Amino acid sequence: MSVSAPPLPSLRLQDLPPPLAHRCLAVERFVAHTLGIVLSGTTVVVACSGGPDSMALLAMLHALRPRGGFSLVAAHLDHALRPDSHADQAAVEHLCRHLGIPCVAERVEVAALAARQRLGLEEAGRKARQAFLARVRLQCQGQWIATGHQLNDLAEDQLMRQLRGAGWPALGGMTGCDATTGLLRPVLLQPKAALLELATALRLPFRNDPTNADPRFFRNRVRNAILPLLLEENPSYLDQVAGLWQLARLDARHVGLAMRQATAIPDTQGEGLLLSHAMLRSLDAAIRLRCYKQVLETLALGAPQLDTLLALEAAFSAKKWGAVFHFPGRVTARVLHRGVLFSAPDSATAAP
Repeated sequence: MSVSAPPLPSLRLQDLPPPLAHRCLAVERFVAHTLGIVLSGTTVVVACSGGPDSMALLAMLHALRPRGGFSLVAAHLDHALRPDSHADQAAVEHLCRHLGIPCVAERVEVAALAARQRLGLEEAGRKARQAFLARVRLQCQGQWIATGHQLNDLAEDQLMRQLRGAGWPALGGMTGCDATTGLLRPVLLQPKAALLELATALRLPFRNDPTNADPRFFRNRVRNAILPLLLEENPSYLDQVAGLWQLARLDARHVGLAMRQATAIPDTQGEGLLLSHAMLRSLDAAIRLRCYKQVLETLALGAPQLDTLLALEAAFSAKKWGAVFHFPGRVTARVLHRGVLFSAPDSATAAP
């Protein structure tokens, strides 16, 4: 959509058509009640690519900010991957001028960055984007970085995690918020079609990125080939995705509470990290598996194989003292009378 389009309509909540105003209020309820986040008095940095999702997010938060008592700053990073990418920035700046929202924009040659760091384009772009948003958040003393991830993105994420072998509750997909990084996904349970409808009805100057159709990227193959088949088989599939996400949140909270007592300690003989026999015996097998995985991820990069984790658990349950299991990063796990000992070359022995 061109930034020279007719003047944009009022985006005050009270001036929106009732269906669109109700959709904005649903976002407010999701943030406040489902995620438990209080935005009043905070500054929210909105990651705005110029696509319909992030532009709709910016407009919705703008409509809500008089009620919510928070401030907004838009942040746009040009990845310089298309000759016309500068038009994305122009679209974001046009909307920000209309809404009276400060806009911070930068350009990074992501292709050159990927080549220098020997990364794929997706990974290089993700790292550049995270670093940029973190800088903007710091500069404007923001509390949250809001992204336009929506329900279709969540469905894709669940499928990608399943294909990569994630376990439960990680299979529920991306989180709605992360207090450590300040990441916030206010429209995570909003279908993409609803955001597109809002952006179109309000004549927002959004841009469609043609790279989203490039089959070289794993996410695009899931988005354009796998997800449509599931939606054809079950038109209510996105509702199932949202329900699975809700269940995973509840289970993740339960697992987190159960694991608070499960701490690996430096081995007294200086050989690595030890999960003590007494502590492990006090836990259910499902929690023990997560304890093993947590220690392994502390010691080395690379996801441990599920079959090896299950074999380790079986050996501990059967008291097979001396059994040794090998994991990525040359990490070993030994089943001993005193517990399960994890060792890695040159690994630190601080408890996770």
